[in-house]
Amino acid sequence: MNNKNTQNKPEGREQLFIDMYKKQAKIAWHINEKASAIRQQGWNRCYALALMVAELEPCKTKVKELSYSSEKPLRRFRENSINVAYACSDSFAPFCGVSVFSLISGSDPQKNYDILIMHSGNLSEINKKHLCALADGRRNISIRIIDCSATQIAANGKLRGYFSSEVYFRCLLMTGFFSEYDRFVYLDSDTVINCDIASLYHRNMNGKPISAANDVCMEYLSNSGNNLVLNGTCISYSYYLKNMLELSHPSRYFNTGVMQMDVQHLRKTDCFDKMLKMIQSGAYYCFEQCVFNAVFKDNINYLPLVWNVQNVEGIYGNSREFVSEKTLSYIKWCIPRYKVMHFVGPDKPWYKPDDKDSAVFVAYASQTAWFRPMIYAALTDKAEEFLQKYSNKK
Repeated sequence: MNNKNTQNKPEGREQLFIDMYKKQAKIAWHINEKASAIRQQGWNRCYALALMVAELEPCKTKVKELSYSSEKPLRRFRENSINVAYACSDSFAPFCGVSVFSLISGSDPQKNYDILIMHSGNLSEINKKHLCALADGRRNISIRIIDCSATQIAANGKLRGYFSSEVYFRCLLMTGFFSEYDRFVYLDSDTVINCDIASLYHRNMNGKPISAANDVCMEYLSNSGNNLVLNGTCISYSYYLKNMLELSHPSRYFNTGVMQMDVQHLRKTDCFDKMLKMIQSGAYYCFEQCVFNAVFKDNINYLPLVWNVQNVEGIYGNSREFVSEKTLSYIKWCIPRYKVMHFVGPDKPWYKPDDKDSAVFVAYASQTAWFRPMIYAALTDKAEEFLQKYSNKK
């Protein structure tokens, strides 16, 4: 009898270990986001050092900067302009610059583009100049910097990973400061544009205030049994989506990194004050994205995924167990046909410019002022070799 118990003990311990491992694996995404903050901090330090070796060229472009105000509305660049908004911190300014450059590369010289870049007061003068310089020589394109440090939208708002307070600023587009605007395309800084963005701006919204694409990563996280940690409590993504956001299905969750916004419609609904309270409650895991989903879950126009391509297999590896074959086939079809590529997740292309999955980003980055310091920050002693090979390849 004693021998039998002795034989069973290691087996029991082994099973306990397996159970604990599985539980830990299910919060791996949360742990990964913690690591992503450290990785971005490390990147920022490497980039600061890289600027000593491959500093940004002096820029004489005049910065067009205004301050966000609740009293005086911002005037549009042109009455018929295509209006595009970004929000970025200083550390994300180089990547925002790559996105803006890609957008301008696909623009139509016969159309007017009004590009606004919102920040929280921390954008350096050199980055402001180089961002505005992207429009040099193009009379049909305006790039203006909007200092939103006066707004209290991010007060008490939760932040995690590599995210900064600018993540909340897309909500400001529905306030009175932008009352002269009727519509915006909002874009995250970690996007690359492969079309004339006017085709998204003018796309039929079918009477809805917002157009956006499904968040494919949320489908993976929900189906895989992953957990999130919200205000110290560990809950599953599926529980969070169903019971806290009250979504009928994980596929209803949309990504706010690429949005077509009828801000005229949104201002009439007075939803900003409601969303502000929700943001400041700290009850939503994915910042304003979850708030948008909770508020507009029944009033959204879904975009085809080519407008917001999220390569879920590039982020999670083999996803076939947790993402439907139909969705994976659709993503595979969309990747070479992308109109907007969105580099979601913690593994950004600027960390690994020599990887094949980073080729799209690198192709646009190579034509901007930030390219050399980006490469030095990522590859250090291999940077010159990469730059030489890349130059020869081009």
